[in-house]
Amino acid sequence: MQQLLQQLGVSQAEILQIENMFVAALILTLVSILLTLWLAHRRGLNMPFWTVMVLVFGPLALPFVFFGKPKKGASKPASEIDRHE
Repeated sequence: MQQLLQQLGVSQAEILQIENMFVAALILTLVSILLTLWLAHRRGLNMPFWTVMVLVFGPLALPFVFFGKPKKGASKPASEIDRHE
């Protein structure tokens, strides 16, 4: 790939910048996938459904996990538990 980019006239500095952006995007995507699945599990949502959604839509699935209705008995943050007791 690097040889192809060099043949196309892309400089070594630009190739390094492209590689760095790719790695950053990959890390961001993996973190958002893990966060989405963790939130879905914590809220008691349908894990097979959210696994497919996160594989299809990647980081775009993260905001939608908040729209899922949590199941009763799903873990709640300590601040919510304290308020209701």
